[in-house]
Amino acid sequence: IKWLPQNINNETDGSHNGDNYIAYTFYVENQGTEATNYWYKMVMDDVIKDADEAIRVMIYRNDEKVVYAKESITDGQPEKGTTAFLKDEDGTIILQKRENIEPYELDKFTIVIWIEGDDPECTNSLLKKKIKMLLPERLASFLAQTFPEKVKQLTPQQASALVKNLKSMPIKVTGKMSLAKSFVTKGGIDLKEINPKTLESKHVPGLHFAGEVLDINAHTGGFNITAALCTGWVAGSLHY
Repeated sequence: IKWLPQNINNETDGSHNGDNYIAYTFYVENQGTEATNYWYKMVMDDVIKDADEAIRVMIYRNDEKVVYAKESITDGQPEKGTTAFLKDEDGTIILQKRENIEPYELDKFTIVIWIEGDDPECTNSLLKKKIKMLLPERLASFLAQTFPEKVKQLTPQQASALVKNLKSMPIKVTGKMSLAKSFVTKGGIDLKEINPKTLESKHVPGLHFAGEVLDINAHTGGFNITAALCTGWVAGSLHY
């Protein structure tokens, strides 16, 4: 938390994200004629691969700061310097009541969200579990098998070697299996992100896709090679 800007709650209104955090400032005003109360809450709709273990949410209300986090999986207590997330079934993690806001009084809110790299749950966790946040489980298990069990046990040299494997791991082809075990590559470029008539990217003009790089697949037996040839012809015939 020390690396966050010290004046993050006074930078600007609206979105003011940084390289490693999300920040947003807004206001709540009582436009009525009487003092009133209101509730504010935050809901975590979905969690991917236990990423919530290191999530931090910092809320400034009128310059008063509270940092929220998931309680420790080790002892069930709040992480140091934080207030524990709620455990409501609907995903609510923060629920607070603001009492007696006067007519035309403004409450200023700044919400900051980031992943805390110094969280003990991260540095003391299993290496394979952390790699699984980036890769399929079987590949994560394969990459982790020659390294120490826990993240904090990695030496600088081992960390560099792991990064090198993640970015450029050589794979030697030693043979092929039978036709019965032959499958196409599943996944790829989302069809919603390309023009179906030209196979051009909707995001990068002039970039076209064809074949199994697209998110299409079918049974073995000629269907996929046909799709590869057809999409290749469509993409290529537009320029040549």
